[in-house]
Amino acid sequence: MKTTLVDKALSRVAEERTLLRNLQAAFNQFEQEVRQLSTAPTGGSPRQMTDGGVTPVSKAVGAAGSGTDRCQSVCEVFAERVKPHSTEAVDGDEPVLETVRHELGDEVALALAPTTDTSYDKRVKQGILAASQQRRTEIEAMCNALDAEEVSVESARELVTVVEQFAADEEPLLSLSFRALQSQHEELAGYQDRIKNRLEQRQCHLHGSTGVDAKIGVTHLSLAEHLYSSFTSSYPVLSTLTQLCSCCQASQREVRDHLVRRV
Repeated sequence: MKTTLVDKALSRVAEERTLLRNLQAAFNQFEQEVRQLSTAPTGGSPRQMTDGGVTPVSKAVGAAGSGTDRCQSVCEVFAERVKPHSTEAVDGDEPVLETVRHELGDEVALALAPTTDTSYDKRVKQGILAASQQRRTEIEAMCNALDAEEVSVESARELVTVVEQFAADEEPLLSLSFRALQSQHEELAGYQDRIKNRLEQRQCHLHGSTGVDAKIGVTHLSLAEHLYSSFTSSYPVLSTLTQLCSCCQASQREVRDHLVRRV
């Protein structure tokens, strides 16, 4: 049996899930190593953003170089653990801080930048860890959405397989009796109803969302557009089911023509 766009969609879902799980594990390792990095004494009164982020602060007196060295260490850990698995990086040659910005946000990237006079104190450390934990939560939401996508696509594939098997088992129409032609006509009508129902269910799925809490959710439509952007059709399940329904309609017309000739 030929491979359909639906089969390719399932493979794409599995591929994306693997990438995200690897990224999630990378962030776990990143956080563990960041926690082990000692912080510099806090100098002055560092400001904290209202959204929990971090802002650059002046180096502590007597700790010249230590703050920036620790920030550099965080960047090195990020480059080793997270960057190779980042799904947000533009390309493999992207600067580490650009990937930090994509994954953890502008404020963390600014705090870690060598051009910023930043002390790696407790607040900066906590801000980095909070951003990483938030990113892991977002990844978990994506994985949950992928699970829902897999269920939706798999249900469509099962129907496609059944209808394709029915078509493969069809006998030449000329060899069928009038009663057999009537039965085939009814079966094709039934398959069309099932396909239309599946199309409606798929549309409902695409207009829904999946998340891990009330704040973080992933819309299924945006996920599908991301997953299948390189496909010949941006909506492989819908296009496959629509084409399948058209094939059933064409087959039913042929059967109807034979029935009319037999009357």
